Amino acid sequence: MQKNDRPDSPRSASRPLLAAVLLAGAVGAQEVRYEIEFLDREAIEAPGMVLPAGGTLEPGGQVRGYQISRNGRYVVGSVWDFEDPDPRAWTGFAFRLDRDSGAVDIFEELDSGPGGAGAVGVNDVGHLVWHARFGFFPDPVEVEMVFRAETTGAISFGPADPTDVTESFSRRLLNNHGDVLLRPVPWQDEGGPTGGILWNPVLGTEHVVPFDSVEVNDRRVVVGTIRTTSEASGRRPFAWTADEGIVLLPLPDEGSALVHGIAALGINDAGAILGGPRQQFHSALQWPDRFSEPLELPCPEFVPGVPSDCLASSIDGSGRIYGGAAFADNEPGAELVWDGGVAYPIEELLLDPDAACGLLQPTDHGELIAHCAIFDRDLPFPDSVVQRGPAILHPVFPDLRVTVTSPEEGSVVPEGQVLVEGTASDGVQVVSVTVDGIQAGLVATGNPEDPGEVSFAVSLLLCPGPRSVLVVATDNDANSVSERRTIDVVPGETSCDGTPPRLDCSYSVARPATLWPPNHKLEPIEIVGIETADGSDAAIHVTAVFQDEPVDWTGDGDTAPDAILDGSGGVSLRRERSGLGDGRIYQVEYEATDGSSSCTGSVIVGVPHDRGVGSIPVDSGNRYDSTSTGNP
Repeated sequence: MQKNDRPDSPRSASRPLLAAVLLAGAVGAQEVRYEIEFLDREAIEAPGMVLPAGGTLEPGGQVRGYQISRNGRYVVGSVWDFEDPDPRAWTGFAFRLDRDSGAVDIFEELDSGPGGAGAVGVNDVGHLVWHARFGFFPDPVEVEMVFRAETTGAISFGPADPTDVTESFSRRLLNNHGDVLLRPVPWQDEGGPTGGILWNPVLGTEHVVPFDSVEVNDRRVVVGTIRTTSEASGRRPFAWTADEGIVLLPLPDEGSALVHGIAALGINDAGAILGGPRQQFHSALQWPDRFSEPLELPCPEFVPGVPSDCLASSIDGSGRIYGGAAFADNEPGAELVWDGGVAYPIEELLLDPDAACGLLQPTDHGELIAHCAIFDRDLPFPDSVVQRGPAILHPVFPDLRVTVTSPEEGSVVPEGQVLVEGTASDGVQVVSVTVDGIQAGLVATGNPEDPGEVSFAVSLLLCPGPRSVLVVATDNDANSVSERRTIDVVPGETSCDGTPPRLDCSYSVARPATLWPPNHKLEPIEIVGIETADGSDAAIHVTAVFQDEPVDWTGDGDTAPDAILDGSGGVSLRRERSGLGDGRIYQVEYEATDGSSSCTGSVIVGVPHDRGVGSIPVDSGNRYDSTSTGNP
């Protein structure tokens, strides 16, 4: 949030023209809008917390430096006590907020002199990295880092470590494997640093990575910028993996156009890479993957005829890009969201016209964490600020929706298998629905008032305690909306009491439940939703596979068989359907065992006819043996 975010600022005055220019280029697109939910600051600030010096953190403490996990479950940051006017006496604590349970964990600073602890990374399973900073600029700064996981506890490392890598400025220095991306401190040494470390304290592994590495994804691909020559044009974006080493990313041009260099700034789990800024062309860059040519993402003109520079900073799972402030002639611009290659100012996308937000950080299902403020436009700044602080921005699309019909919000359910049901639609089609990351099978409801509506049902194995279930619906343009259902799981007589129950196959689902594209390739299918009392997987053996289209039929590519059973009990299904039909349905039959009991069941996998009106396959009721090499 910038100090001039107020009604009379130059930034506010430029927005109507900017919005007209940007929105005119997106006619027909389903534009995202955001609802603001401020975080519960009182819960995070923990006013009764005891400080190492023996004092208490008063309610006047401030929440700072927050991050959000890619699944949106964890928010981390710092709580600072600003009662002492001397900034060297500020005391900070890292915190972690679990949005599923509402629990807030406070982590004390490391034992040393004045400074504070600030959380700088969190992943989807709650692993946390924070630092303690001793001393403030311009004095020398020593930084000690702490990695914390429930399995390993806290592991601290600092300037004395042999790796000599103790700081990171990345927004995603921690992936879901527990890999921590670190860069050298101090990095201004003569000759410059040669590399950083990709360190996994859970596995006890280390890899030397190039300097300047900035992000790592769940595929363990590291991106950043490396200097290949002493010239400014020698600054090249790269991707690195342990197997391939350094891969220099393709550039749109060579030579003089690279005077200012190009930096790789982020990567999502699909492998799309964000880069920039390109000051000559006033644009950011996006590589679909580390081997493809980049796409140009133009910056808007805040002043007609005056190019702006955009500071793109992060990319989410759908490829939507979020940027820092853009500037023209040193006048502040706006925080930006690139959606479909078009840049939108975030404040034009907020449903509340009196709100302003900045410091955007994305999740992979469309939510953002940001620093927001609500203004009373009739009052002068700063009296006009009605509310401010960290907030969650929930995406809203005019047509795309997801509705959880069961269980009800706040309901009490017994432990064991809990069925999550609902509907989703965007007026035309919904590509996928996930329930706590599990892909749901979709069935057209036949609603005449909403032809695109589908229903879903997924069973989750839940143990006692508060639980928040996240349901995400995604359309064909990779837009996502989500709904959380918070329930209270109480002790029951089934799965979670430590007594091995009899297996129940009635809640099983296939993963993936939909195969696309229909390229005739075989894809392994996993059957999930059948678990033993201790949470381990049951042994599953596929016994038969049937489909509602003939195995070798007109328009399906002349390939057979369409299912392959392997020796370990698994199965692979062919991504195939007839172009003359209405999509294909596979029915996979199996037997599950856990050593003391067994059950049989079946799951459905669909291959849509297309991604438009035929995106939901229709079951004709016919059954053909998918493992045969021809038609009966």
